[in-house]
Amino acid sequence: MTTESPPSDDGFASFTLTELLAEPIEQDYLVDGILAAGAEAVLGGAKKCLKTTIGVDLAISLGTATPFLGQFAVSRPRRVGMMSGESGRLVITKAADRIARSKGINSLAECDVRWCFDLPNLTDAESLTRLRRFVERWNLEALIVDPAYLALPMSSSTAGCFFSVGGHLRQSLTKLRQDTGVTPLLSHHAKDTGRSCRRPILSDLMWAGFAEWARQWILLSRRKLYSPQRPTHHDLYLQVGSPIGHSSAWSLEIEDSVFESKWSVGVAADDGPQQRLEKGEVTTSVNPIVPAASALDSLILSHVPEGEEGLAASAIASNAGRNNSSTKKALDRLFDEGKVRRLDGKRGHVYVRASA
Repeated sequence: MTTESPPSDDGFASFTLTELLAEPIEQDYLVDGILAAGAEAVLGGAKKCLKTTIGVDLAISLGTATPFLGQFAVSRPRRVGMMSGESGRLVITKAADRIARSKGINSLAECDVRWCFDLPNLTDAESLTRLRRFVERWNLEALIVDPAYLALPMSSSTAGCFFSVGGHLRQSLTKLRQDTGVTPLLSHHAKDTGRSCRRPILSDLMWAGFAEWARQWILLSRRKLYSPQRPTHHDLYLQVGSPIGHSSAWSLEIEDSVFESKWSVGVAADDGPQQRLEKGEVTTSVNPIVPAASALDSLILSHVPEGEEGLAASAIASNAGRNNSSTKKALDRLFDEGKVRRLDGKRGHVYVRASA
């Protein structure tokens, strides 16, 4: 029996299952369990989710073989390019400096990253030719492009067309990967989900076509609302996944101070809102365990915002993963104890934390 297919003269290469299994492919990872080599990736998140800064951490981690976010292993140094057109050179330079310091990198010459502040036009053939030359000149293994909307200029009508957006992404970054072997990662904005704090999902990404194009994703969202009183503190969700097989969810606690030149990241496994209780773990199968009143009050209080811009009880319940009735009772207890304030909102009462 013939086990090798005859040469193709129709332009469509095909294989038998025997041929496919004869050459098993070992999946290489740029970041263990987070970012696979050779697959298009998207880094997505809404405002105040540190997409660019986390992209800088990723670039430096790859370029120095230091753990991404201080947690996820990088097996060996990679040649990386980061093209950023939104934040500006000064912001990127300062972010790179404090992140490198946090990783104990004493010599920036150790960091094999090419920083570029000009973005390609992914819809323009001449620009794509220059992008390929850039990748080939520096023999890049990974390329981060930030952000998508500046590299993919489109009208509002075109941006909503799956075929148009997906076509441009395939003809630009997918072809670049096929021709050069570079792993492209595109930083992209997510839709504004209002004041909801929940895990991110692929459908949060703006515009059509991105979720379908990406072969892997790193998604960010806020676990707690951004507070102007604590501008350096960020509580985030990190959700990663891919049809390649890796998938995980994490909670991030980040201190990012420009003035103190500080970058500090805490990482913990995240098992969903029903299993988070008072910063501990609650094991549950089908139905969530109903916590005691004191534990529930602590959980609800952690989702009550600071400042003067309050949240309705229903919004707090949704963010905490509890029902409206138990949340309202907890808020009443917290109000009686002087731990929250009840303000008049446009559609009823809203709640904020009481001043210490």
